[in-house]
Amino acid sequence: MKPAISTAIGSSKLLLGLLLVCGCGTSRKAQLEQVAKDWCQTIRASQVIPVYPLTEDLQPGDLFLVDMDVSEQHEQYEEKGFLPLDNHLARLADISYAEFYRSSFAPGEPQPKNWLEQTPPFSLKAPEAAFPSYTFTASRGGGLSLAVPLSGVPVGLSLLGAQEATGSVTISDAHTYGLPIIDMVARVEAWAGSNRAFLAQYASTDDEPRFLRVVSRIYLTGEVDITLQDARSVGADLAVGAPRPVELVTAKTGGDTGAVTAANYKENVSELNKMVAEGSSATGAGGRVKIAAASARSITLKEKFDRPLVIGYVGFDMRILDDGLLGPPVPSLAVVRGQREPGKKNFFSAPDRLYIATKERARAKTPAELKTILESLGVTSPDPLDYNKFSRALARWRRKQDDKDAAKQKIIAAINAAS
Repeated sequence: MKPAISTAIGSSKLLLGLLLVCGCGTSRKAQLEQVAKDWCQTIRASQVIPVYPLTEDLQPGDLFLVDMDVSEQHEQYEEKGFLPLDNHLARLADISYAEFYRSSFAPGEPQPKNWLEQTPPFSLKAPEAAFPSYTFTASRGGGLSLAVPLSGVPVGLSLLGAQEATGSVTISDAHTYGLPIIDMVARVEAWAGSNRAFLAQYASTDDEPRFLRVVSRIYLTGEVDITLQDARSVGADLAVGAPRPVELVTAKTGGDTGAVTAANYKENVSELNKMVAEGSSATGAGGRVKIAAASARSITLKEKFDRPLVIGYVGFDMRILDDGLLGPPVPSLAVVRGQREPGKKNFFSAPDRLYIATKERARAKTPAELKTILESLGVTSPDPLDYNKFSRALARWRRKQDDKDAAKQKIIAAINAAS
């Protein structure tokens, strides 16, 4: 049985643990909102739109309906730190990454499936990305200033038994993949051409603008490093995950003191990891959180997700116009920042829409039918032939023609003739 698509819903368990550890200095609602906002502020600093909670189920080509005007989006984005992706309309099928990455990263199909190892551990081989480290603080009696939806944080706080703690989080295993807007827009328009009646129901008005948000690139992480430093040497009862205190530095007498202490340190770290594994039912960590280093006043943990999770994305917005037509693409980041508003003029002319829709129909044709279409235009057919090679051959042929519009009409006629 294939593993289910995962999301970081376990962050709710994190929040419960944090409430136990950090007390009730502020309301639970305020703490929940602060957790989301602070985490998202860090992702936003890297010019990426945050995803909260973290999820595996977001891909380039995902289409969302946005029914807030730009000013309202900007206000909510600033207040909460993120915008919910709750109106998921569709996911574009058969997106090809091979051509885009052919000369710069990893060729071959299917992408991104073959970038993800299909058996545990699910490592990701996509292009790497880097995010800045950041810090947070937690206090047992003074509320919460924590910014991470991670199970390792309450585990570390419990093991430290600290009254106050400062910490840092490093997203140590980040990756990214996606496609440029020019490659995505034609696919979006082809999808819209088949769903005009549906989109027409959401046509913008002067009072209620509506947009189609298209995800064009995602950022994922497979592992994070968490370091916690005891701010004060005051012990506390353990509340989450590890119900027993462990003395991390205990030198034994006799023999080589250095060797004995090193061996004892390894033994204690091993014991801590056993305790974390035993406490999985309370923390939701399930063996994914491992102690990497520890001392009397600090602890470093590695939290590895079962499979890589999406932490952010970039994309573009297109205004939904009358009759289900779409306006020109505008970067989503500029929209949520209140800097740009998607335009009101249709992006594609009627002949362009017809050309795109007709060309998309050729995806369903066999290699023999695609070869017939190319030969009718006097184009040498690649061997072996698939739709991507067919599309590139048409593009090269069209660029050589003096009358580009007439060339489009010839392509439409050739595809229709092969129907």
